[in-house]
Amino acid sequence: MTVRAAFTSHEAYIAAMPAPVQAVLLQVQARVEAALPAAVRCISYGMPAYRGDKKVFFYFAGFKQHLGIYPPVKQDPALLAELAPFRNEKGNLSFPYKHPIPYDLIVKVALCLAKEYELNAAVPSRGAIMPSEEKAKGPASYFPSIEKKYGQPISHWLGLVAGLQGMKHMERVAWLKSEHGFGHGHANAVVAHVLAGRSA
Repeated sequence: MTVRAAFTSHEAYIAAMPAPVQAVLLQVQARVEAALPAAVRCISYGMPAYRGDKKVFFYFAGFKQHLGIYPPVKQDPALLAELAPFRNEKGNLSFPYKHPIPYDLIVKVALCLAKEYELNAAVPSRGAIMPSEEKAKGPASYFPSIEKKYGQPISHWLGLVAGLQGMKHMERVAWLKSEHGFGHGHANAVVAHVLAGRSA
């Protein structure tokens, strides 16, 4: 039995794949991050994944003949109908490389799973934070940890990113990571907040 290598990052996992598979994985990565800019990269169960504020909600993996997407979608009947040709007996998704990869459909899956898992995790339990005590959501939920980790008020970082004229979303993320040592999730959150403010 082949033992799967232990990867510590998306980059390491993707780099270990054949070039054609790398191209598919990078497309999935880029499109999911564009649709869910506050999602944080991680490795879970040995494959690239994304987590939100509360839990990991989306996994993707490259195999010899197909792209795998996990876990199963459960709560959107219309989307489930679209996914029927790609679902296996457990509901996980398999997209053969011999056919065009439906990236837009995969983004729909990521958005649906983000909603499903965040809502499920938000069901109140004993001792849970009630609505009156709710914390900020979305990119703003990262601001306290950004201020603590990088030693500047959030307004400082928002101003820097807002001043990066002519740069696309992921270019600004890369700039924060390379020039200021930001983690991917923190950089994504700052850029997403700035760009959302401009489009409002």
